[in-house]
Amino acid sequence: MYAQHDVPGEYVGLASVAADGDTMLLYTTVDPFDDDDGQPDPRQRITLARRDGDAWDLVTLFVEVPLVSVGLAPDSRSAILVHDLDPAASAAAWSYSLFDLTPAFPLLKRQSTLAPPGPILFTPEGDRAVVLLRDDLADVRKVDLVNLDNFIVKPLLLGSPPEGAGYVDPTQKVFVSQAHPTGRITFIGPDGDVQTVTGYVLNDSVKD
Repeated sequence: MYAQHDVPGEYVGLASVAADGDTMLLYTTVDPFDDDDGQPDPRQRITLARRDGDAWDLVTLFVEVPLVSVGLAPDSRSAILVHDLDPAASAAAWSYSLFDLTPAFPLLKRQSTLAPPGPILFTPEGDRAVVLLRDDLADVRKVDLVNLDNFIVKPLLLGSPPEGAGYVDPTQKVFVSQAHPTGRITFIGPDGDVQTVTGYVLNDSVKD
């Protein structure tokens, strides 16, 4: 059984549902209007829907740059919004926004980057996230370490381009695998301590 709920004035193409089941982000990554229609770009709006009894409380926020994807933290308290390229920016034309879903009036913090945001990993507790940033032509190879409790972002430069990220539950460390001929992986602890291991690929130096 389902109930229909209207989202007045919004063009909704996608819904991201938080783990608690009581929070949703409604948005679109498509602009259906022609330039001469005079309609605002719906990709520059996002609606936060929070359950209120049998209804939903809706709050719509505007973003400066169109959205391309959304990720919700496992604790349902925050989200990361990835933006499209900003053609008006001369430098740091890529960006993502940190979205606090808990206040009555939600908060957005936009973070500019020198490369398109790649894979994003949230820790299971939802208190931390990492955003991989890679542009081989511009020699950008780093990862943004995001504290989701206070929205402080600390960049970590890498020795090689990042490829993927994961989480080690027993140590609470995040790891970032990198493109390297002999294998390279960087471990990042909850306190920000960093350890990098290189050269673990079996028989990497064996040649025919």
